[in-house]
This record gives sequence, structure tokens and C-alpha cells, in this order.
Amino acid sequence: MRKPRSAALGRPLLAALTLLGSSALTVLPATSAHAADGFTTPTYCVKTSTIDNCYTSFTSAVSAATNNIVNDAPATMPATYTSSWSTLRTRMEQANSSLSGILFSDVNNTGKGVAIFAQGGCQAATNPNYDPAWNNFLINGEHQKLYTYAGVNLNTVMGARFDNKVNSVLGLNKCAIGLATDPNHTGSVWPAAGYWSNVPFSASNGATSIRFFHSPTFEEASKACDYAAQAKREGWAPNFPQLAVCKFYPGTKQVVLSDTRIDGGAQGNCTLDNAQRTVWIDQSVTNSESFQTEAGQTVKMELGFGDLKTGLELSMKETWGRTWATTSRVATQDVMTVRPGYKGWATLRPSIERYTVTTGVTYPDGGPQQNVQYKMDFNTPSTEMNTQEVGLVTALMTDADRTRMC
Repeated sequence: MRKPRSAALGRPLLAALTLLGSSALTVLPATSAHAADGFTTPTYCVKTSTIDNCYTSFTSAVSAATNNIVNDAPATMPATYTSSWSTLRTRMEQANSSLSGILFSDVNNTGKGVAIFAQGGCQAATNPNYDPAWNNFLINGEHQKLYTYAGVNLNTVMGARFDNKVNSVLGLNKCAIGLATDPNHTGSVWPAAGYWSNVPFSASNGATSIRFFHSPTFEEASKACDYAAQAKREGWAPNFPQLAVCKFYPGTKQVVLSDTRIDGGAQGNCTLDNAQRTVWIDQSVTNSESFQTEAGQTVKMELGFGDLKTGLELSMKETWGRTWATTSRVATQDVMTVRPGYKGWATLRPSIERYTVTTGVTYPDGGPQQNVQYKMDFNTPSTEMNTQEVGLVTALMTDADRTRMC
């Protein structure tokens, strides 16, 4: 172990829902200022429940880590951020669901030293053996703490070759990897990181222990923030194990046209001559708050997420002066010429004020840091519609139209 080079520690905080201004969100940056690779010759190590060995060939290490299933990996580690590496990583995960992650001796997931760990995959968001009396993380309606998986002291495995020699990490099977300066995840603790991540500069070549965490989905993060806010509002947060710390960072405001077109009621012309008809739209339109999942699916927040919605709406009001409303009234009126035997109506694409707010979610005990972006579409009232798109449409009346209109 060694003393940290930075006083900034990833120490646990009380669960809170905090509204900030435009402060920048602290992330784990990639930087060329990390210390140099601590290995002079290629060294590929594997730690599983039955293996604690190092190899001179990347092929042998991958084969051992995957229970002799993936035997065609290259002799030396391929360049990262490539399709071949991504394909190999997927094959390794499929071959051994207990693989947890890989440590690298240099930045950008490179270096002569590579350590592969199989301490149990992190697919499950919650610990099935967690004491239900202290459940405190909201997953599918259940209050449960984010599951912390196995930890490893680097000074006791692989001949201590990777003790204080880690500069980047790669999580496997939904694991995020946290680092600490001292054994048993103590001392200076840095937030866990998942895929293709450089460690913070202060943690470079300074980790003596690691810990594996489940990498929450955006939906799990949203539920954690909602539950943290509820805990604070109801006053019981200090009496429970920590949840998550969620901070709001306002993003952008745009005025765009809605993807939805609204049609007004049709007016028919039952005469033999062209006729002027007044057409209008006057409707209440639902505003929308949503986020996208990792798969690109949109999750609307009209149902549930009540306390998280409150935080987002407060951020919107404090930053842009806009008070959120569940619905907005949109209206337009015009006069059009309708030919004999035809009907006419107005069609409208309302203008939308689209706000984005990013929530920074920090999990306890050196758990992951996560950013979730929320989109808030506010249909602007008719008095503010400067970019609305209004159309006038005609069509031949049907027999049913004639019965109703003439």
C-alpha cells in the first residue's frame, strides 16, 4: 500500500437529494499523466476460486480463465477499443459467467501486465442473502441495498505482482471495479468503474485492494435516486444503511417541434359553392418526462418516480424559471376555403421546450458513479407558440360525414 497522491477521497456520504446549479460533474477522466507501466515483460495472470497463476502467453491466460473453452485468443493481448477485443470479451463472459474483471498495468486498457479475475459475475443487482430488515435499495418495488461482490487484496494474490501497479480496468459480467489504497477496501477509496476505464490519477499505481460491484442500469439508478429522495423527505435516511447520493446538473434547453400532430374537428361544406369555414384546435396536451435505457428504449416517468420527478422539476424551475405542469393547453384558429362536398380542418404540431437534466448518482462504499440524462418535454402554451407548425387540410366528405355535417 502507499499514501494517496490526492486528498480527494471517495468516502461515503449521507444519502441525500441535492440540487446544484451549473457545477461540472466530476467523472473519472482518461489522462496521459498516469505513472508508467510497472511491468517490463508480458505477464498475464488469472485468479479464480481454483487458480492463482501467471502465464507468459495471453492465449494460456484466457484459456485458464474460461475453463479451457476460449482457446484461440492471440498470444499477446490485442489492442483495446477494437471489435476483436469486444468480441473476445463477449466470448469470455459467455464461457465463464463468474468472470468479474480485468486489471491493466497501463492506461487505456493496455500494458504488459494483465490480471483476469473470476470472483463471481455481478449480474444481480441485489444480494439474495441481504438482511430484509435493512433493505434499502429500490429494485422492482423492493427496498434493497446495492449488492457488493467479492473483494481481493492484490498484495496476497498473483505473487503481489499487481499490488500498486493498476492503471486501468475492464469490468466483466456487469461488474464495476473499485480500488482502495489499503487491504480490505480501506484507506483512500475511489469510485468503482466498469467498461474501458482509466483509474483516477490519484489512484494510478496505488491500489492494494479491489472490490467488485454490480453496475446498475439507468432504471436502477433512477429508482435509487427516487428512493434516496423519499428517505430524506420522510426523515428516516440516517437510520438506514446508505442508499445513493444524487445531484442534478442542468443541461440544455431547446425549442423543437413535437413529433405528434394534433388534428382539430372537421367542418364540412354542404353547399354548391366554395365556402369559408372557421377551423380551430383547443386541447390539453400531456407533457412528458423520460429517460432512455442502455438499449435505447424510452421510459416515461408519468407513473412512479415521484420524488425523482420533484428533483428534476425543481432543477428546471431554478435554472430556467419554468414551472412544470402535467399538461399544457395548445390552441390555434384559422379561416379556410372549403370546396363543395369537401370538409376541412386544422392540424398542428406544437412547439416543445425540451429540457435536459443530468443526474449524477454515487453509490456507497466506493461503489460506481453514474450519470443518467433525463429529457423533459414541455408543450408551450398557445401564447408562446412561435415555432408551431399549423396546416389546413381538406378531403372529400364520406357518406357518414354528410349524415353528420349536412
